[in-house]
Amino acid sequence: MPKSSKVAPRKAKPGKNKSLESWIWDAACSIRGAKDAPKYKDFILPLIFTKRLCDVFDDELNRIAAEVGSRKKAFQLAKSDHKLVRFYLPLMPDDHEQPVWSVIRKISDKIGEGVTSHMRAIAKENQGLQGIIDRVDFNATTHGQRDIDDDRLSNLIEAISTKRLGLEDVEADIIGKSYEYLPENLFYNTSAPGIVLFLHAAKPKNRKGKVFLVNASQIFEKGSPKNFIPDAGIQRIADILIGWKEEEKLSRIVDHAELKKNDYNISPSRYIHTSDAETYRPIAEIVAELDAIEAEAKETDKALRIILKQLGV
Repeated sequence: MPKSSKVAPRKAKPGKNKSLESWIWDAACSIRGAKDAPKYKDFILPLIFTKRLCDVFDDELNRIAAEVGSRKKAFQLAKSDHKLVRFYLPLMPDDHEQPVWSVIRKISDKIGEGVTSHMRAIAKENQGLQGIIDRVDFNATTHGQRDIDDDRLSNLIEAISTKRLGLEDVEADIIGKSYEYLPENLFYNTSAPGIVLFLHAAKPKNRKGKVFLVNASQIFEKGSPKNFIPDAGIQRIADILIGWKEEEKLSRIVDHAELKKNDYNISPSRYIHTSDAETYRPIAEIVAELDAIEAEAKETDKALRIILKQLGV
């Protein structure tokens, strides 16, 4: 396994007013080349999620500190009573006035191992985060090579550090917006299909326990150099999504029982087949046809033998 290098944390450039798109683009560029394009999100999104958790935790600590007199006391109170905050983070800077995120940002040795340990510690303290931020091993290797080396990981952390994600800094659905954003040329060289998820907290009663799937793989048009969905196709997709309308080879309503049967695989192509169904002929018809072919072959063989005999062969 390659030795990890020590990387000193750099001062982040001001980025409070940077757009979400350009911020995520900078984060993606910081590790470009480290992974196949579809894998970028595996590293970027968990860190963005953790940055949001850290900044919100800071806001809550500041609220408590305003009441009890200091951040140090606020840390102690949050540790003893997790109900005081949305999510309790077991990350405490040496200087209590420093942002909680600085604990991750200041890791300078074995960065992948350190980030993974901190994220797993956060998940351990918060059952609702288990399986969300602790799934990725930032120290993982493939064929003896780090999936994302410490230099690139350090660059990624710095890129994410440029934007504060506290309660007053960004809209509440910042994580959802991050998942929605795919920069125009970021995944340009990959053939991986894209899947967009729409989650509805106020789902109508008659739609609960069901998932509406759309397979739009037949709607796009070939372009030069990029494929695209024409306006009519976009409108068609929007209409069936809003109306929850099933359409052959395009959309289907699937209940949770069927999803469970398929190990909760929600890939639309698994449930919506776009190819024409194969037609099967009756076996008796096929057998009769084979008998006719065989009889014809015998007649042909008999005629050929007569001709050859006449030729003296």
